[in-house]
Amino acid sequence: MPLPGSLLWEDLVSKDLQFKKVIDHYIKGELGEGFRNSWPKYIPEGLTLEDLTLARNQTHRRFYLRPSYVFYRLKKDLISWSNIKRDTVEALSLIRFGRSHWGD
Repeated sequence: MPLPGSLLWEDLVSKDLQFKKVIDHYIKGELGEGFRNSWPKYIPEGLTLEDLTLARNQTHRRFYLRPSYVFYRLKKDLISWSNIKRDTVEALSLIRFGRSHWGD
């Protein structure tokens, strides 16, 4: 997701004004809560959205399901049943979909 102020954003705005229009609508609050669904996607040449989604999902799984991180979260979760529930839902979502249950 190209972000305003980044070099990639500036490059894309110079080529396609759609990117600038989206941020203008976002600032005015015209995109609502689900603005991420309307945010323009940058797909580098030679890749597909499916390639990027697969790479993101694999990266999330590798990071959040590594033993040291799981152990760290388990230690923190012992203080609260709601933490255990939340992290269990997150872990299942990572395993099943490769992404967070709470957002993208």
